Amino acid sequence: MAIILLVTISLFIHRVNLLKERELAYQDLSEKFQQLEKKYATEDSSELEVLFRLCSYLEKEKAYLNTKLKVDEVAEAIHSSQREISVLLKKHKNQNFNSFINHYRVEEVLRIFNDANYEHYKLESIAMMSGFGSKQSFYNTFEAVVGEKPAHYRQKVQTEQPSLK
Repeated sequence: MAIILLVTISLFIHRVNLLKERELAYQDLSEKFQQLEKKYATEDSSELEVLFRLCSYLEKEKAYLNTKLKVDEVAEAIHSSQREISVLLKKHKNQNFNSFINHYRVEEVLRIFNDANYEHYKLESIAMMSGFGSKQSFYNTFEAVVGEKPAHYRQKVQTEQPSLK
């Protein structure tokens, strides 16, 4: 009985620490957002409005999960043009459309890696679920964005998470 209580307390403490880490990450993101807000305060508000609509659309609709997503589809959905999106992404993000979308896909992969419900899924399955159209694109993009190979990163995440088995 004492062992079960100790394990439960240990898991509780670990969860509390994870929540604290997430709160700190949220605060960091909030500060970065405020800094960006100040930085772009002098920018053309119509440009920022289009970027806001683009990001909002991608996040709400999860359009990046579509492996065949095209810039013209997104432009139509946010009432913009392909050219405007391309110019704005180059100017404000220093990325082309595909790189921008692939960053969202990598974030989705990272979210899945942190979800124990997906721990037995193959990397290629997770890549396809996240919108990547090919295994090579997934591996190249993930390593470029995260700085590690997906399998190595996933292994680190899984060893850091407490097992409830």
